[in-house]
Amino acid sequence: MLESKALLSIVLRLPKVYGPGSNEDLGTVYRYPHHPNWRWTHGYVENVAAAVELAATCRVTENRVYNVGEEYTPTVAERLAWMPQSVMEPDLESNLNFAQNIAYNTGRIRRELGYREIVPEGEAVLKTLRGKSR
Repeated sequence: MLESKALLSIVLRLPKVYGPGSNEDLGTVYRYPHHPNWRWTHGYVENVAAAVELAATCRVTENRVYNVGEEYTPTVAERLAWMPQSVMEPDLESNLNFAQNIAYNTGRIRRELGYREIVPEGEAVLKTLRGKSR
């Protein structure tokens, strides 16, 4: 008879991933200037992949859930203040609930697994908009 052992696992809650080939126009920011105080945690594809690799190779000692994404989730207005201008039309018909932020606290994965972005946010945004990968 096989002996049953507890299965230890890690769950990663991923942010809105962006990068070449996925959300590469950053419409998830540019389409909502009329919701300037809304927050939605994003993560550049290479940074999210690094978090997945880190979690997959860490030594699991107990079940954990980790939020992945930027350390600080800026508002739409904060992002648009430094991002390049866009001619993208606002999405005035979206059914998203803008009364509720989608902002993750990523402190646990940073503290416990030592996660850090490998590509800084400004560089990641510019690479995405240019359609280039690292």
